[in-house]
Amino acid sequence: MMEFPMAFSNLYLLLAVCVAGVIGLASAPLVIRGARVGIRVLLTIIGVLIGLLVLEALPVLT
Repeated sequence: MMEFPMAFSNLYLLLAVCVAGVIGLASAPLVIRGARVGIRVLLTIIGVLIGLLVLEALPVLT
């Protein structure tokens, strides 16, 4: 079991925030047009964050 330094954790967090920000900015006009698309974008962002957390936890769990 290999422990990652905190720098890797912060890098993943920064990457997730950047991806979420880009998705949010790119889809802002769509969110204004329809709430259904906004919910889909929100679920996508949550999915990306959960995916990154799972990828980070996999080395610890195995």
